[in-house]
Amino acid sequence: MDNTGRGYFSNFSRTLRQGLDFSARKILGTVVVQASYNYLDATYQDSARLFGGDRDIIVTPGTKIAGLPEHTLRLFTDWRAADKFTVGGSVLVTSKIVTQGNEDGGIGEDGRGDASVKGYTVFNLHANYEADKGLDYFARINNVFDTRYESYGMMAMSMFNANGSLIAGGAANGVGPNVSRFVAPGAPRNFMVGLRYRF
Repeated sequence: MDNTGRGYFSNFSRTLRQGLDFSARKILGTVVVQASYNYLDATYQDSARLFGGDRDIIVTPGTKIAGLPEHTLRLFTDWRAADKFTVGGSVLVTSKIVTQGNEDGGIGEDGRGDASVKGYTVFNLHANYEADKGLDYFARINNVFDTRYESYGMMAMSMFNANGSLIAGGAANGVGPNVSRFVAPGAPRNFMVGLRYRF
């Protein structure tokens, strides 16, 4: 019986993740404000080749690791509008991230370019009502402005053109797939209501 899907993997010999974390919290009467900032320098620390789906990627010490933002900022605020009622919001801001398969700035076998995923800013709102001891009613609006963003990117082969149509002719006429960037879309605006009980 034939088996398919065989393969192997090995861990990269040396990587480095270093950075800084800052956080602050301030109470201003009935308002609580919090902020946190993260700086992350994530790099490979050895020379090797990575398989990128359509080609081998040459990695040298200092090459950025894909999928990890260098800067992340979070802001939170809560306002106790009444004795049992709290409203607030949060903001998440990230810098761009390196796309998997584009760590060395290469696109396909011969192309060069930056295929990074852009940074994004997302706003959220929330409200909470303490109905009874241990019982809360809550509501949330995530991604208030319905921001379109991507949270990850990967280079791979595609049989579709920029318009989303199959490449004319296809493999039968000698037209092969092209190298494209595939992304993981961020969550659109969504609403949530519910209750929470703490024993």
